[in-house]
Amino acid sequence: MAEEMIMPEVNEIDYGELNEKSAEMMGYINYLTDTDYMTHREAEGGKPMPLEVRRKRSEARVKISKLRSDIAVLEEGEPTMSDLDYAKELKKIEIAVYDKTDAVNSFYLQGKKIWLPKETRVGLVNSISIEKAAKKSSTNLWFDGVEYNLPIDSALQMLSALELYALDCYNVTQQHLAAVSKLESEEEVGKYDYTTGYPEKLNL
Repeated sequence: MAEEMIMPEVNEIDYGELNEKSAEMMGYINYLTDTDYMTHREAEGGKPMPLEVRRKRSEARVKISKLRSDIAVLEEGEPTMSDLDYAKELKKIEIAVYDKTDAVNSFYLQGKKIWLPKETRVGLVNSISIEKAAKKSSTNLWFDGVEYNLPIDSALQMLSALELYALDCYNVTQQHLAAVSKLESEEEVGKYDYTTGYPEKLNL
């Protein structure tokens, strides 16, 4: 008796779902293309990209990867990104965005809530150090149209404290990112609280 020939299993493609996911992916790709000018403008020293746009661009890149994975499943049955990895990547974007908000990036100077980005802090340390070498006793700092007259040493101590605060915040953010990478379920990822552990805001 001749052996029965076993035919290889053929993956039936759901072209409706395939087209739907392909169209969704193209939507995200088009969004990235449409907002690329903001990236170039920022890189050339122009207007910074709004935080919400930065978040959406990051999410779009992750969603493109997930959709490509879903399309691969429909076409070949082999995923390239699991649902858990997808959830982790989106959570990491939330952490990165939170790290850029004034929930982290702010301190109080004479009761006013402000922030100095890294490049501004470095520039101020250099300029105030020059003023100190010139035997000046005080310096004038401007934030949002408000002038602050501070003793030279107090200003340098403020910037030193602010740099340490920023470093502590950076370390906490990196710890959250590392913790999310180690989570083992989508439920754990969804419940993860990345707003904890940050140092108390400086009140100068």
